[in-house]
Amino acid sequence: EILSAAEEAQMTAYVLNSGEKQKFGVVLSLYTGIRIGELCALTWKDIDLDNQTITINKTLQRIADQERKGKTKVIIDSPKTKASDRCIPFPTALMPYLLSYKENSESLNSYVLTGVTRYIEPSNYYVKYQKWLRESGIAKHSFHALRHTFATRCIESGFDPKVLSEILGHSDVKITLSRYVHPSMEFKRVNMEKLSDVINGQ
Repeated sequence: EILSAAEEAQMTAYVLNSGEKQKFGVVLSLYTGIRIGELCALTWKDIDLDNQTITINKTLQRIADQERKGKTKVIIDSPKTKASDRCIPFPTALMPYLLSYKENSESLNSYVLTGVTRYIEPSNYYVKYQKWLRESGIAKHSFHALRHTFATRCIESGFDPKVLSEILGHSDVKITLSRYVHPSMEFKRVNMEKLSDVINGQ
């Protein structure tokens, strides 16, 4: 499940034109491939604007509370695997937006999505995301589709699979290629058209 090139452009324009920091998280995920739990746990301490990097070293999730039967609790813990603990660069085009949102945040301990030291849970953010999809006229799909879209576009753009694997936080490049890369029909057509050169050259 990935966004088409048109949907990607539509979503990016919708988010960036809104000027809203919570919506900006969608574009941040779409162009870095970070998971929703990683996004919700992100604070401004994790973003190095000088070196243009984002450090992913924690994830936010709600789990069953073993001490209170039938209850749940929110935890902020290290990523699910060692490979998921990573430092990734972000596109220069995102810099002006990050600078603006950081300036309007309380402190370095503030969460990127809220601008304060109070987080938003992934489930609540997901509900907002579905609302934004409706508002932008894009068909319903999971938030994880942004990660799939990122991986697919990277491969289509000529990324080295090993580099992409490390950006996504995978322990094995095979996982990246088998689960997260879904060539679009446009990309398939472009590659198939290369055969026209062969045919015309006969």
